[in-house]
Amino acid sequence: MRAGVRKQILDNVATLKDCYEPNVPKHNTPKPYGVVVQGTDSSRQDPTSFQRALEVWIYADLGSFQTLDNLMLETIEALDLKTFTDPNTGLSYTATFNGTIGQDMVDEEWKAIVRGLNFSVIALHETDSSTDTWEKATAEFTEEVTGAKSYKGAWREDFQVPSVLCRTISKTTEEINHSSYRENREIRIHVVSDKKDERNQIIDTIEQSLMRAIKIPLDIEDRRYLTIKSIRENRDSDMLGIGQITVTMTRINSIERGGTFIERIYSRGQVN
Repeated sequence: MRAGVRKQILDNVATLKDCYEPNVPKHNTPKPYGVVVQGTDSSRQDPTSFQRALEVWIYADLGSFQTLDNLMLETIEALDLKTFTDPNTGLSYTATFNGTIGQDMVDEEWKAIVRGLNFSVIALHETDSSTDTWEKATAEFTEEVTGAKSYKGAWREDFQVPSVLCRTISKTTEEINHSSYRENREIRIHVVSDKKDERNQIIDTIEQSLMRAIKIPLDIEDRRYLTIKSIRENRDSDMLGIGQITVTMTRINSIERGGTFIERIYSRGQVN
């Protein structure tokens, strides 16, 4: 992963002399340069994908604050919601910028000013392995009403911005009678955009469209639909790892029971 991050930075931030692993640069290493430090895995164990914290430290010559500012902006632009591939493993990732790390540091001995940038890096799946028909139905509906690329189950290598992810987070069933039961599911919807206004607009469109629709098609040919039961949102949630919209859907299914059925009982107890 770090090799992919370093390559992505060097390919897009031309001013940097190099981008290193920790403990590689020396006091006389030509500046400006970057250092990539890999953090810990996400404690949330996000079901969307593997996620890990990452720090990028930028070193510039003393007094060159404008250079440091420019390098920070270029580094964020290179990584934030961009896709990149680790040349050693072939795995693909994207990242989100979480802010700077504390205040700028001045290292008199190394004659450098240093700024830390905090990112979260998330792995992208190579193939679409989800067979969940409810996820598929929700993704198709959101793509139709928003025009944004919609994924089901997990983020993919063809990750786009803006885009939407739909995934099942819980399932329950309850028997109604001898021949039918109700299936309930919670579908989490992630809306990703690098523009807050666009992100909010897509969230509004999805929610309003679901409320108007009441039902969304699961299988049009068989006339099977999912009924919208409730919609909740948290726009401040992590758009990649958690998602902002939770939709509860329900559907009544038939129970197929095997065995002999009693058609008629005669007075002598004979079963036909």
